[in-house]
Amino acid sequence: MGGGMFECPGCKGKDTLQIIAALELAPGPASDERTVQLASCRQCSFFALALYEESHRGSLESESVSHNGYPIAEGKFKALMELMKACPDPFARHCGCQAHVSLAGNLPGSSGVPSSSEILFPMKLLPGRPAPDRRGEK
Repeated sequence: MGGGMFECPGCKGKDTLQIIAALELAPGPASDERTVQLASCRQCSFFALALYEESHRGSLESESVSHNGYPIAEGKFKALMELMKACPDPFARHCGCQAHVSLAGNLPGSSGVPSSSEILFPMKLLPGRPAPDRRGEK
């Protein structure tokens, strides 16, 4: 999956952190749309789990978007990639496969407040770059 390029918090590389896999989840307690993503840097050995959330709750004009990343070890990245690859339909929100069930119940910051042990960073696009959709595609 080719995807949007973001600033890497590891090497500070501009346009080097790329979303390479995504799995859409069912709505959560505070968001209407949730997508878990895996990202890696083309320049350094930085790996991340990212969570894209949108909420359309409230007035008609209100919309809240959150796109944050959490650094993970390469081994965890590879294990999550294999888990996500095993899903028969990554964009079926209510898929009952192991990847959907496991990730929906174990996301960092999924309550909206990361625990003190989680290192959170914003997924930052460079100015002037087109924003990818939540699946990481342009």
